[in-house]
Amino acid sequence: MKFFIFTLSFTFSFSAFAAEKTNLSLVDYLEQVRTSHLGFAASEMRAKAAFQESKLGRFMLSPQLLAKSQWYNDGRPTLNPASMGSKTKVFANTLGLSKLFSTGTQAKVTYELSHTTLEGTSPSLISQPKYYDASPTIEVSQSLWKNFFGSETRAMVRAAEAQFLELSFIEQFKLKQILAAAEATYWKYFISTRILTIREQTLERAKKIRTWSKNRMDNHLADRSDFLQGDAAYRTRQFETQQAQDEQRAAALSFNTFRGVESSEVKEKLSGLNGEALSSLQIPVRASRREDLLAAEQRKRSQTAQADQTLNKSRPSLDATGSIELHSRNSEMDEAFSQSFKTNHNTYAVGVNLVLPLDFWAQKDIRAGAHKERKAAELDYQRKFFEQEQEWRDLSEKFVELKKQLTIARELESAQREKSVYEQERLHRGRSTTYQVLVFEQDYEFASLNLAKTEFDLLTTYAQLKTFSNFSSASTQGEVNP
Repeated sequence: MKFFIFTLSFTFSFSAFAAEKTNLSLVDYLEQVRTSHLGFAASEMRAKAAFQESKLGRFMLSPQLLAKSQWYNDGRPTLNPASMGSKTKVFANTLGLSKLFSTGTQAKVTYELSHTTLEGTSPSLISQPKYYDASPTIEVSQSLWKNFFGSETRAMVRAAEAQFLELSFIEQFKLKQILAAAEATYWKYFISTRILTIREQTLERAKKIRTWSKNRMDNHLADRSDFLQGDAAYRTRQFETQQAQDEQRAAALSFNTFRGVESSEVKEKLSGLNGEALSSLQIPVRASRREDLLAAEQRKRSQTAQADQTLNKSRPSLDATGSIELHSRNSEMDEAFSQSFKTNHNTYAVGVNLVLPLDFWAQKDIRAGAHKERKAAELDYQRKFFEQEQEWRDLSEKFVELKKQLTIARELESAQREKSVYEQERLHRGRSTTYQVLVFEQDYEFASLNLAKTEFDLLTTYAQLKTFSNFSSASTQGEVNP
């Protein structure tokens, strides 16, 4: 009777303590992970940074402003100071734009305005020792062989862009992996608490059987072997309960680590899933491609672009160039500027530049290597695509099988519970043995643990399947208090 009163008071005290705990749902826990997990914050920041840096490729083709200002003082002796001066001072300013086009065309437009002062000249020979020069210039260069109409330029842009996009997708996938691992940890702690409860209940029943067996032995109503059997079972249950406590403590530490809490104690009460919610779980809607596959695609794009660059570098260089430069000179700056756009004094130039490598054997090997690199990049991507399809198929089939196992595990637990209760009643009526009850207790405990394990496997598989969806570990529906 005293033991019953103590157990009842302990149950009420535990219930009051549990009632004081605040409920923590999976959605709230994952939000804590998002805000407190430093690795999550770092990956999120790197994903955004890499996406922004991927614009580097486009930046390579953006126009560039050219500006130059120079003061020049030449005091070297001249052959004829009367006409050439004893010292020349020049102040020159240049402003222009430069642009590399995706066709491989390099264009540059500049305008130079300079002021020149000749000191020591004879007025009879040099009437204007101070004057302004103005000169607009247009220069164009077009590649015709190496970098044929921009093939290398476009490859350079693609490689720069793809490298950063690959990093961005990798970090985005890490976010999903962190949330999926956090979700699995949530269920691990939840199930470890449930397993501890099962162990404690089994320990309590073993203790009662041990006490009952001892009383029967003391009253010479049963053999001592029944007591020894009950005592050994009780001590075994003590050991198993201690193991469950250690596992729960480790699960709690991992649970808190994910949300940045330095403690091995979880102060909240977790929300689990009822049987109906578990049975109604469906395979999440799959996105067309997961982030790790998108990263593999960008890796293929980058490697292919680098192979194209290598292929172009092995080719001879043939560039067509052309330029036009207008000139004007006047003692007045305004006049020099206005006359600079007239074609009275101009310079035209056209030409072709050829650079031909002579090591033809090395050139042949380089080209063959570049083609192999392109093929290897394609094979890597195909392998990654195959592995992801296999992973999805394996997880989907495992999810379906686990739902079937869950139904069987529930029915088995129900049958074992009924069998165990009935055998205990038979023992109290003296129609069974302690050993038989312990065997049935063990069967019931195994069924309960197997049910908990099956639920955990189902929920962690569901979390892994959600990494294939468009949402980073979206919340599980049907949450209720356990």
